[in-house]
Amino acid sequence: MSKINQVLASMQRSISEQNNAKIDVYYTEGKGALFVPSGAALSPENVMLAVDETQLRFMSMGVA
Repeated sequence: MSKINQVLASMQRSISEQNNAKIDVYYTEGKGALFVPSGAALSPENVMLAVDETQLRFMSMGVA
């Protein structure tokens, strides 16, 4: 598992625990990730958290 995938899984787990709900992650290399409630449509009003690629790379290096 790549470091970015590890970061995404950790963030997904944390958000899920905080909201007591399952969370889906949509990741596009070079753009970033969107976290939405599981089963919800991928639309702006359903996005719980958006993280750009730069932030993910810093997190994967242990910087952020």
